[in-house]
Amino acid sequence: MDVTVARIVHRHIDVDGVRVFYRESLPERADAPALLLLHGFPSGSHQFRGLIDALGSGYRLIAPGYPGFGHTQVQDGFSMI
Repeated sequence: MDVTVARIVHRHIDVDGVRVFYRESLPERADAPALLLLHGFPSGSHQFRGLIDALGSGYRLIAPGYPGFGHTQVQDGFSMI
């Protein structure tokens, strides 16, 4: 069985002054469908590592971390409730 392992990058983007971490697969095709993977509470984008490995070569998968989870920063005064 021939298995292609996805290329994965870890990046940050500034969203309204919050540094948000996300994992992104870089599929072989530039026109590959994109899927946004949103994690539950309490978890982080790391829960999608296996899925990104399995599907990332055929899909552009983007898994951001919510504030306070994983590598995404928390702004002063941020509350989950």
